[in-house]
Amino acid sequence: EISGGIIKRFTDYYAVALYITYAIARTISGYIAGISSRSLDPIYILAIGFFTFTCATFSMLLDITVPAFGFPLFLLFGISNIVITTMELAIIPHLLAETLRDAGYGILYVCRGFGMLISSWTIGWIWSTYSAYAAFMYICTLSVLSIGVLI
Repeated sequence: EISGGIIKRFTDYYAVALYITYAIARTISGYIAGISSRSLDPIYILAIGFFTFTCATFSMLLDITVPAFGFPLFLLFGISNIVITTMELAIIPHLLAETLRDAGYGILYVCRGFGMLISSWTIGWIWSTYSAYAAFMYICTLSVLSIGVLI
């Protein structure tokens, strides 16, 4: 029972450390992405976010059992998450006239929410019908296609 307690404490601390890694990567990357969008085209920065997400998702397909592998993985997911979120918001002023921007932000959030609903259902169906590997391959494929559309 003592060893089980030690393992539980390790996994609790490990999970917290992974989340801290994710949060720090997200915070720093959000600032860098926001500043970069002033001088670079936000669409290209968004493509970088999708590329980072693709790398993180692809790495989930690797058969690596080393616990330390979680840190670069959470780092990549933290970077990709905030870069994509920040650039989606930064692109709206470039695409819409000033009179339509409020509606543009609303439509973005509706599309994002509806997209999450559909994608969660689809990934869950692929995962339970086929395998986790097939679900991650599907995600990687869509991410690569997204990069192609943006560039």
